[in-house]
Amino acid sequence: MIRECNLLLLVPLLAFSSMNVTLTKVAAERPNIVFILTDDHRSDCLGVSSQQRVRTPNLDRIAASGTRFTDAFVTLAICSPSRAACLTGRYGSSNGVTAIGRSKLNPGEPTFAKALRKKGYRTGVTGKWHLGTTPAECGFDFASTCWSNGTWYDRQFTIDGKKQKMPGFVDDVTASESIRFMRQAQQDDEPFVLWMCTQVPHMDHKLSWPASKEYLDQYDQEIMPLPQSWDDDLDGKPEYLKTSRNRTRGLEYGYDKPQNIRRHTRDYYASVQQMDAAVGRVIDELDQAGLRENTWIIVMGDNGWMLGEHGMTSKVLPYEESMRVPMAIAGPNTPAQVRDDLVLNIDLTATVYELAGLPVPQKLHGRSLLPLVAGETTKDWRTSFLYEAPTPQLGSQPLWAIRNHRWKYIETEVEGSSTTFAELYDLQSDAVELKNLAADAKHQDLVNELREDLHSQRERIEPKHSAAKHPVSTKSQSAKANVQDSARNAKIPASPPQPSRTDIHISGVYPHLTTYGVYSQNGAHYKDGHNECGIGAVVPWAGKLWMVNYAPHQPRGSEHKLYSIDPDLSKPMTVHPESVGGTPAGRMIHKESNQLLIAHHLIDADGNVRTIQPADMPIRVTAIARHLEDPANMVYYVDMEGSIWEANVYTLAVKRLFKKPVPGWHGKGGYTSQGRLVISNNGELHVGNYNDVLVGGKAKTPEERGVLAEYDGKNWKIVERHQFTEVTGPKGITGGSDGDDPIWTMGWDRRSVRLKVLDDGQWHTYLLPKAAYCNDAKHGWYTEWPRIREITDGRWLMDMHGMFFDFPKTFTSKNSAGIVPVGSHLRYVPDFCDWNGQLVLATDETSIQGNPLAGQPQSNLWFGDYEDLKQWGPASGYGGPWMEDDVQANTPSDPFLVAGFDRRILHLVVGKKTAETKTQRTADDGEITELPSQLSALPTVTIPRGNWRKPTPGFEFQVDQPVTVNLAVDGRSDFQPSDEWKLTDLSLTWDNTKSDRIYTRDFPAGKVTIPGLPQEHHPGAYAMPGIAFVKSRTGDQVNVRGIGDAKVTTPPRPVSTQDSKPPVQFQLQVDRKGDGSWDVLDTIEVAADAAVAKILPADLDAIWLRIVADRDCVATAMLHQTTATYVDGTTDENRALFAGLADVADEDALESMVYPAKRNRNLRVITKDQEYFDFTKATFQFQRDTPDAKLRSRLHAEPEFTVDEASVILKVRGRTLRLPKGNDRYDKPFADGWPRASREVESERHLANIHGTFYEVPLVINGAPPAWTLMRPVSSHSKRISDYCTWNGLLVLCGVRSDATNDDHVFLHPDQRAGLWFGGIDDLWKLGKPVGKGGPWRNTRVKAGTPSDSYLIKGYDQKTARLSHDSSTPVAFTLQIDLDGTGLWVDYKTISVAPSQVTTFEFPEAFSASWIRGVVDQDATATLQFEYR
Repeated sequence: MIRECNLLLLVPLLAFSSMNVTLTKVAAERPNIVFILTDDHRSDCLGVSSQQRVRTPNLDRIAASGTRFTDAFVTLAICSPSRAACLTGRYGSSNGVTAIGRSKLNPGEPTFAKALRKKGYRTGVTGKWHLGTTPAECGFDFASTCWSNGTWYDRQFTIDGKKQKMPGFVDDVTASESIRFMRQAQQDDEPFVLWMCTQVPHMDHKLSWPASKEYLDQYDQEIMPLPQSWDDDLDGKPEYLKTSRNRTRGLEYGYDKPQNIRRHTRDYYASVQQMDAAVGRVIDELDQAGLRENTWIIVMGDNGWMLGEHGMTSKVLPYEESMRVPMAIAGPNTPAQVRDDLVLNIDLTATVYELAGLPVPQKLHGRSLLPLVAGETTKDWRTSFLYEAPTPQLGSQPLWAIRNHRWKYIETEVEGSSTTFAELYDLQSDAVELKNLAADAKHQDLVNELREDLHSQRERIEPKHSAAKHPVSTKSQSAKANVQDSARNAKIPASPPQPSRTDIHISGVYPHLTTYGVYSQNGAHYKDGHNECGIGAVVPWAGKLWMVNYAPHQPRGSEHKLYSIDPDLSKPMTVHPESVGGTPAGRMIHKESNQLLIAHHLIDADGNVRTIQPADMPIRVTAIARHLEDPANMVYYVDMEGSIWEANVYTLAVKRLFKKPVPGWHGKGGYTSQGRLVISNNGELHVGNYNDVLVGGKAKTPEERGVLAEYDGKNWKIVERHQFTEVTGPKGITGGSDGDDPIWTMGWDRRSVRLKVLDDGQWHTYLLPKAAYCNDAKHGWYTEWPRIREITDGRWLMDMHGMFFDFPKTFTSKNSAGIVPVGSHLRYVPDFCDWNGQLVLATDETSIQGNPLAGQPQSNLWFGDYEDLKQWGPASGYGGPWMEDDVQANTPSDPFLVAGFDRRILHLVVGKKTAETKTQRTADDGEITELPSQLSALPTVTIPRGNWRKPTPGFEFQVDQPVTVNLAVDGRSDFQPSDEWKLTDLSLTWDNTKSDRIYTRDFPAGKVTIPGLPQEHHPGAYAMPGIAFVKSRTGDQVNVRGIGDAKVTTPPRPVSTQDSKPPVQFQLQVDRKGDGSWDVLDTIEVAADAAVAKILPADLDAIWLRIVADRDCVATAMLHQTTATYVDGTTDENRALFAGLADVADEDALESMVYPAKRNRNLRVITKDQEYFDFTKATFQFQRDTPDAKLRSRLHAEPEFTVDEASVILKVRGRTLRLPKGNDRYDKPFADGWPRASREVESERHLANIHGTFYEVPLVINGAPPAWTLMRPVSSHSKRISDYCTWNGLLVLCGVRSDATNDDHVFLHPDQRAGLWFGGIDDLWKLGKPVGKGGPWRNTRVKAGTPSDSYLIKGYDQKTARLSHDSSTPVAFTLQIDLDGTGLWVDYKTISVAPSQVTTFEFPEAFSASWIRGVVDQDATATLQFEYR
């Protein structure tokens, strides 16, 4: 099929007739072959195919002198498999490479390079290499390559066997090396085949396209195309795509807004053009060397790239933008033509064979394209082709597709099952693949035909494949019918799991009491919507312990269950047949009817269960409360979605009272007393719209998140717009009081935990510290149900923000004493209770929402004593009443808890230390939220944001004296200004998450020119303009005048605080008895724009602290209250607990990687010796398994940190964070690779194991990087821990001593081939208190006034700093501290260090902050190191 282009008018008609003659001479002439493989290159991104929307003059030269194929595709759209297919001419399922990375070709696999080398060709490869098989093993004599992807500039290449950093643009280096190879071959008079592999337009290592300005300037963001499918809701596509990496990464790029897609498109186009220029150099060399007359040029993309189509980015998926690529072939005298035959990357291999005069091996899956290039009509050419992506990668599930000229049919596996989800698209009427027709009855014959074609083609490349083993579903995966169909057809075990041992009890956990999300698949987990199974409620009743677990969002029910547990814990628990699942956590004992109400169930005193069906009451039961009008017969059900229902506890009749009476989202608590129903929610994502809300509306400020509201039987009233969870009172789980009992509720804001009590109709507020920040996300998903509840011996316990507190049942505003911290924890606790004298903690443990390192969710209970809680994490917490708040004179703050802490330091700050709210990153966009203090008072110059789809322009301004200019450069870009600009250690943050590098340069009086930023930071998105901070070099006030669009902002001239703002007197008042009587403890003076760290008396006898300022001001008051007692990891008991773990130096350790299985309830284990086992749930023994390359690839751990002489380095969102070092052996990987650095262990929390210290790291959203700045250390160790996870309620640690013996925690293979350690998650505290050494500087050249990187100090004890320098005069080191991890930096202490001296500073015992950094007053080589003992 030929479509002639206009260029044909310039081609002599004789060309077609002479073409056959040319091809017959090819074999004899042994032509040179140049095969150019571009990277992530979309099919519509050639100039000739885009109507010059993209400018590719050099690639167009190839197309104009040969054949351009419009329907060219790859067999698998990702780097390594596509390259393997090009080399071998065979599908990845046959050649061995179906996954990205270091996958190797099957042994003995032929390649075109091997074949041509035997034919006498010089073989060379240049540029990107992305296979585990080396270039030499593939048959290349000459190799100048860079591995995989990385920076675009100054890239490391391996050239002639030596690694060296090559200056300049990566594809220019590739072009230069290609030219060197061709010249060598020409000099030796040898024919050559060159495989030139560009790295661009693949994104760089920072997920940006940093094209140079000369190309960026040529594209107008505003006219960039917007994909028709950009806002696709993915209805009709596999359900997993909604949370796949392609989609979530697209959302990270901002693809929910058209301007962000257009910005990326512009950046991508410019990058293609820059790559094209490099290719042009190679084509020019062929022309200038006279080689073109005997050279064939092939150009093709290795895969496409999605630029917002279906709201997605990246590749792999079987949609057009991913699998379709540009392709052109030109040779001596080839005519210019455009063809729409279906051609593939594997065809190019056969083409190369034929060009070289070699027979095409029969085992190749492709065909030579030379007949098509000759203009022939080939009647037996393929009419359809198979696309395969059998290995999950980049978030994909296994999938296959068949495509012909009109139709595309896709089958995607439901993960781990044999069921496949079908898609059918009519590319003629629906080229953008929006409407899935697979379920349309009128297309069923076509579906069957295409399905048969797909499996027939699969069988040709996979001899063991059978279509009968792959039943297909054409229903929406979100539909319940498809879930049921999946259950019937999945690869589930043939029989139920074996009964589990009930005699195992480890660290308070009985593994046989584990709960799961799916129960219909004989222990497997292949159902959507069941990816979490936290235990939402646990209640003693009718002689047993009852509990329910929950799905993430299933108001209409799920496979989650109602359970009861016998007092004899060695018995199996009962899974009740009345279970309806859903997302429940509400529980209430209704005294009048003597029933337990839990979730949708009502249980009488004899344990008989009745159930309100979710079809009748489709809600997520979050709370159950007494009824205001008829409490003897009726109760209220509170829905997480916001609705309020009532139900008759006898008849089970239900009625919805309100759809959504109040704003906020993610309902939590409900309780009745004082004639009102009080409810809470803890999120600010709305469900539907606000039309149903009866009071309030959308949040008006960032402070407004969630709600506390009350209903008096007639009207609703908002009490407070913050995130709240528990609502309860002295009657506990009876749901409330008909009288005037107080109501307690707790929530939080950015400052602290908020505890409120309703007394006599009035609300009173108290503040408590946070031990951890895992609950704090705006959406409210990561709290579960923190509770206040009665436990053993009449005690009440409160759990909030990772801390247990004793809570007095008598708590009121007049009697508020008795709240004291017990200890912190890692366990994620949705509920707890007392049962038979034991404390029982429910858990939300292993989740698979955004967590690829677990196969199915599972949670369990912990049984123990109240005293055990004191042996877990330290009773340390952080928070305060004010955080850069407007404080009114003589107005007391809310009371803040100080009782029960060993050490207390109060940080008082006057003024705003983070950026002013209205300080903008450009003249019209972006809010600077963290600014170095040395820059905050300087005049700034910048320009409007402009069109972010266009290269960012520079600007100019005039100064009247010599100046130093500090230039902030968008940290998302890889752009580096000219060498005159020197990179500093400063950075600024804008919009809370984006970080800029800062460069400095001196200028004389006159014009100052600021460079533009020509590079994209993401596809289609150019960097923000620079912002210049101008500092006089003479000390005088500098006059700055903008030129053109440059806007100058001059901050108010500083005035002496003695003249304008007097110091603030802060009076500290304490309530010593909790009775509301306040005494003056102290008065502290803080100068304007200054900070004071006040250590409170160690013998302070008080319950609450409040603070009063004597004048209006902006103030911060934050307390760090810490423990003096850490768990001693050196006790005999704790040493014995971990005795089975290998020391870090033990290279014989039984290292492994672990994965809670999807196919059953076992733990899958891969040892360092590549042995595969199942550690079985039933027997707690190792059972040998078959090798699984997919699993090994999934579990492969990459390093997440680096180390220099100073400390451990974390690169986080463009910022550098530093952590203490442990044993030096952690500097390098273990024998089998890097140990796991971080993974989700408890649901929605990350656990990190970095350089010998475990850390808890909060998540912000599933699947996204955690919030490292809010991390806290857990324990330090010297163990060789290669991996870890939670499984069946237990913490699993890998890295057991080879000479260990089986004990209560270590389980070994009989032949010592594998071993695992088991315990509880909070056993980790017992490894030992956090310790370490390191700092931001160690013999580091530093500049005056430039802060160091941030270094973690929170959570450590006995802190010492050592300071030194090489200057001949004393140097002042200022230690600055970040109070809360959000960038609230203040000066703490300035230390003068004499020349040639090492000064040691011992921090006070009570000192605490989140992060610390250093600033010096003169340039020097400095050392600032800390030791935490």
